[in-house]
Amino acid sequence: MMLYKYFGTFICWMVALPLNAQLLSAKALQKVKPFVSLETALKAPDQVIKLDLWNADLASIPKEVFQLKNLQALNLNFNQLKDVPAEIAQLKYLQELRLGHNQLTSYSAHLSALPHLRVLDLHGNRLANIPAAIAKLPLLEELHLHENQLTKINAAWTTLAKLRFVNLSENQLKALSITAQHSLKHLNMLILIKNRLKKKQQKQLQKFLPNTTLRF
Repeated sequence: MMLYKYFGTFICWMVALPLNAQLLSAKALQKVKPFVSLETALKAPDQVIKLDLWNADLASIPKEVFQLKNLQALNLNFNQLKDVPAEIAQLKYLQELRLGHNQLTSYSAHLSALPHLRVLDLHGNRLANIPAAIAKLPLLEELHLHENQLTKINAAWTTLAKLRFVNLSENQLKALSITAQHSLKHLNMLILIKNRLKKKQQKQLQKFLPNTTLRF
């Protein structure tokens, strides 16, 4: 009787627990079908792994998005977002964040609160520089910064040891900080088309990144 009582209590306790996300691999996450409506997503919030609010005429990220505690991929491309709020930290399992073609003018320090972020897409905004805070995303593999107004990227970007792909095309970069002590051992491609790098800078990048495909 005591065993039954204990077991029943245990089951009730388990049922009361919120459904926690299992962090998916990049391959598994790619196969997940996204929710394309916030209204539909909120009917089953614990089941929302991917949310696509692309071109949804958003001036800010809806507060309801932060209720999706198991969210791992969020697409907010082609909206009118001007900032990333502190509440983004509530999405602790987020691996992919796409904020391309919005109205961002600065890199948000709140992005540092996303420890599992692998893909960050900020292309097509109005960013002028990328600060040292970028180094607080140690698992970052893809960084999309093309079509901005970048004139400077802090040297901290070279500490991102898992980076595989970086797109910096169509900016205003005259230089890109890098030294022989960089950690970019897995960087497969770096795109710098339509910038202002001189031949000397290009040769330096080729010297320090001999195993990386560079496109100038």
